[in-house]
Formats: sequence, structure tokens, C-alpha cells
Amino acid sequence: MSEFWIIDNDTYNKLQPLKTFVDFVAGLKYSTPDEKQKAIEIRNLIDNIDKPETFKSWNVCLDIFDTSIQNGNNKEGGVYWRKWSVYFELEFLEIEAMTKHIEDPINHYGNDYYYGAFISFGKEPYNSRLYFKEDLKMFIEDAKCYEKYITASLNEVEVDIDID
Repeated sequence: MSEFWIIDNDTYNKLQPLKTFVDFVAGLKYSTPDEKQKAIEIRNLIDNIDKPETFKSWNVCLDIFDTSIQNGNNKEGGVYWRKWSVYFELEFLEIEAMTKHIEDPINHYGNDYYYGAFISFGKEPYNSRLYFKEDLKMFIEDAKCYEKYITASLNEVEVDIDID
């Protein structure tokens, strides 16, 4: 007997567009050959997300930083981080896109675009089993337009694709 919830077909189909996000991030010039290879395995894990015996922890992230603002070196303030991330940690899948502004209190996302989704794969979820703020395709389309968020200072682009 599995210690995980087996997702239904509807949820499985909602998650398959994640492969588009993985391919996009892996195809960026910022991705290393090792990350591109890991992306292939992550695509396979998404294909098999209805089979708990295949579960591994993984993540795919695209970030744009302004370390000068983040570290307080730039006294004018402003946006210091824009991110799109997907984290899978055995019992939990979290999908998030957000903008962080120096004036925003912790856990506040300002008036900028925010996307959040999660799925609990545990037998007994802590709260809700799943939540999607909007269709996953909106998250992906926003990530594909990442270059429009790059400014003179918000310009350090970083990719992180990993499997534990």
C-alpha cells in the first residue's frame, strides 16, 4: 500500500504543461550541460508523476536578481528579485512566480504578478490537497517573457535545475 496519494487523470493532465517550462528553462543560454541533462530526467519524472515509486525531489528555477538593491547598496530601492520556480519534494509540489520589492514586507508580493499552485501527495494532506491560482499555462507564458523584466539593474539571470 502506497504512502502517497495517487493523482487522478485531471490533475495528471493539469501538470503535464510543466514539461514545457522545464524545456524552456533548460533551453536558456544560462543552463549548464549538466542542468540540461537533469531536465531530461525531470521531464520523465513529470511523465510518471502518477507513479509514487518514481518520486524524487527536484526543482527547476529561473531567477532575475539585483543584488545591489537586495543587499541595500542601492539606496533608491526597487525590485530586487523576479522568480519562477517549481519544487517537488516527495509529498509536495509547489509552483510559484513572484516579484520582490525592497519596500514589501516579508511574505507580501506587492501589486506585481504572483502565481501560486501546490499539490500535496501525502496520504493525509496538511490542508488542501491541491490549489491552482490560475491555469498553469499563464505561469509558463509569463516565464517565457522573462526578458521583459530585465532592467539596467535587475539583470543577473540564474537558472537552477537539480535532482536529489
